[in-house]
Formats: sequence, structure tokens, C-alpha cells
Amino acid sequence: MAALRVAPARPAPVRPAPARAPPRRSACSSCSASIQLDSSSPPRSCHFRNARSAISSLDGAAGCAAAAAFVARDLPTAVTRFGDRRGRGAEVGFADDLAGDFAVGAFEVRVDDFFDAFPARRPSARAARAPDSLFVRFFATDSSCAEAYRLTRCRAAAVRLRAVRLDSARQAALGLLCVGFEGDALDERTASLLRDGTAGVVLFARNFVDRAQVASLCADIRGAAAGRAVIIAVDHEGGRVQRFRGTGFTDLPSARSAGSAGDAAAVRRIAEIAARELRAVGITMDFAPVLDVDSNPANPVIGDRSYSTEPRVVAELGAEFIDALQSNGIAACGKHFPGHGDTVLDSHLDLPRLPHDRARLDAVELPPFRAAIAAGVASIMTAHVVFEALDPGVPATMSRAVIDGLLRRELGFDGVIVSDDLDMKAIADRFEVGEAAVRATDAGCDLLLCCRSQANRDRALEALGKGIVDGLLDRSRVEQSLARVAALAARYQSP
Repeated sequence: MAALRVAPARPAPVRPAPARAPPRRSACSSCSASIQLDSSSPPRSCHFRNARSAISSLDGAAGCAAAAAFVARDLPTAVTRFGDRRGRGAEVGFADDLAGDFAVGAFEVRVDDFFDAFPARRPSARAARAPDSLFVRFFATDSSCAEAYRLTRCRAAAVRLRAVRLDSARQAALGLLCVGFEGDALDERTASLLRDGTAGVVLFARNFVDRAQVASLCADIRGAAAGRAVIIAVDHEGGRVQRFRGTGFTDLPSARSAGSAGDAAAVRRIAEIAARELRAVGITMDFAPVLDVDSNPANPVIGDRSYSTEPRVVAELGAEFIDALQSNGIAACGKHFPGHGDTVLDSHLDLPRLPHDRARLDAVELPPFRAAIAAGVASIMTAHVVFEALDPGVPATMSRAVIDGLLRRELGFDGVIVSDDLDMKAIADRFEVGEAAVRATDAGCDLLLCCRSQANRDRALEALGKGIVDGLLDRSRVEQSLARVAALAARYQSP
């Protein structure tokens, strides 16, 4: 069995600039496949700390997991990490004074060689077979610059090693986040996130002084995004959940008040007023309407935010609100899927659980969401509620069965799926926020809300980026979410 080999760094002078040499080629000792080590590629400027790197395009052959070449400049230490898909692994590497020089390290590894080198990681005889894929991460110990490669056990004549840059993974992670901030002016940390590509922001009463101020704030948010379409969202339901009040904003009635007569035309007028006033200041998305059925008088959080105790009325009026809002240039967001109306706990403070069987859900909770989808709702927000009949013990926001299975596949919703705020105690008191962010994305959420804690926002961003690099999040799934979010932002972009 061939052992894991790590070639030492081989520095070569940078000045005078050498003539462009043809790519060197090496062979995998396990399968004699010819591997190109393209050290002549020009360095690319990294997003972080001006570190530079160039990585070759690599092919392997049957029996060979992968091989890679790493070219780095101005990095005092380079390390290679080998691990499995869950991030378990070990590190080997080389260190040298690379200032002003190029150093080339060639790395070759087979799946079995990995376990020979690190026997503690080898599965027991009774355990599952060795993983079908490993990852290799190249990084500098003093820099965020990195390259990560997916290593797949060969099943065909050839495999390709696919690169994921950490800076691109961070940018993708930013595109999954919609964040909140404190104060009535855009702070530098949030502005930096917008410059780097975060999907958008959520505004609250804490961000509002008056109509002129919030219009200026929205303009600053768009300016920080540097011409990129960005989501600027707010909860503007009417009644007790209306963040902007005062001159320039109508005090809208609660959903219960508006829906008590079952007057669809009245609900439409309310939505049109909301859309005009929000769009005038630069808002692009309203987290409304509430599509929960008011089926439990003891519910502490929904109540008069719902149109009715009758699913049919909620469905009809919710669809009317959605159509009017979106026809006037504001993206609607139906909430809270698959239903928060029958809980006795407030998910801001605790994690509600509902025992209802599927027949009950089909009769009461789901009809308003079906109607919203038929009306073309742009987005749907998940509930931090456990539905035992759908996915025992797992909050809907983090449940693949609920999000990908029921909402996406069964109900056929192809718009943006938004998580409720991950800072709410239903999630934050039970899960590390980074884990919650990764699990929600893996379940099918496209846009994650982190509305209050900057520390939680940073942890979610870090975990999402690491999940993309390490393969815990499928990159194609992430790309689908990014495309949905970007399409929504572009469609409702404020003039």
C-alpha cells in the first residue's frame, strides 16, 4: 500500500521573472495517471489580505482519489488538511520562508493511503466502509486565503478535482443571509457585509425615525451594495406588527379587523396603501401576510394577526393581499409555514410543538399556503415549530421533510423560502446558530434571517462558508438558493 506523500516546498526565485515554462507532469504511483502540475499559471489576487495563489486543473484515473498542486506567494506557512465529509481529519504540511519566492508543493493521496497515514480515522470492520469522498484544504495559517478540493473515490475512468475558494464560499454564504442592525443609520459592519454581497437587510422600529430618515437609510443600503440588487425588508402587516408609523405611513388595521367582514376589496386597498408607502421610501419586501389560521384563542403570538378562524377566509384574503402588494412593486412573504396558528407558545420565547396528523394539517393549516402559491407569492417564511407528524423533534425551519419535501416538492413552491429569525429563542436557546444556519439551508431554506445579534450573524456566516467548503452543503443546492434570492431582489428592486 502506497503511503501518503507530501512533497516538500521547493522555492524558486521570483526575480528575474523566469520564462513561462510548460506545465510539469507527474504520475500517480497507484495508477500511473499523468497529473499536470501547472506551476506556470499566473497568480490570482485573493480576496483576503492580497495573498496570491494559482491552482492547476487536475485529472486522475481509476483507483486514484486525487492529486493537487499548490502554488503560494507571500505566505509564511502553508498547510494541507485531509479529512472526510464531516470535517474529521488531520493535518500535514510544510513551512518555509516564502517571502519573495514561489513555493510549489505537490500532494498526492489515495483514500486508503489516508487511513494508512491516520489509522485512528479508519472505520472499524463492523462500521460502514470508507467514505466515498475526502476533502483537501490548502490554507495559510495567518490568512483567510484558502483553496479546498473535493476528492471523490473513483468510480469511472477519470475524476476531476473541483476547487472551492474560501473567499467564494464566504460570498455565497453572504448571499444566503438577510441581516438586521441597531440604530437609525447604517453601521460600518453591516455596510461591509453589503459591499461583500449579503442578500439584504431587515428594518425594525429601532431603525426608524420618520419617513425622510428611513428613505435616506434605504438609499445608503443600496449605495453600500454598489448597484447590486439588494433586499430591504420589513414586517408591515398592520395592527400591532407595523414597524413604521407616523407622518407618511398609514396606521393599517390588523388582519383580524380587516378580515372580519370577509371583504376582499378592503384587504386589497390596505395592501395597495402599504405597498405604495413602502416602495416610496425604498423598501422592496414585506414580511406579510400572516397565513396562519386563528384556531387557538390561547395563542400568544398570532391571534389578531390572522385574518380568520376559518381556513377558507384566510386563504382568500391572504391571496388578495399578496396579489395587491406584488402588483404594486413589493414582494410578499406568506408566513409561518406550515402553520403557527394553533400553538400555545410564542416561538420568540420557546419552541412550540404540534401533534396534529396530516389530515388535520391538510384541512386547517395548509389551505392558505396552497392559495398563496397559486397566487404567485414571491416568498414563504418558515415557522420555528415542531410538527411531530411531519418530522418528530425537528423545527420546521430545519426540517428537510417540511421544507424540501412538503413545501418545495409536494406543494410545488419554487419561490424564495425564508427562515424566521434565527435569533429567536425557539432556535437560539436549543441550537448553536451556525449549526442551525447550516441545517436550515440543507433543509431547503434559501434566505436566512439573523436580525439582532452581530455575534450570531458572524457565526452563521462562518458556519455557512465552512459548510460549503467542507461539503456539508451541496454547492449546487446553494447555487439554486442564490439564484432564487437574486431573482427576487432584481424583480422588486427599488428605483
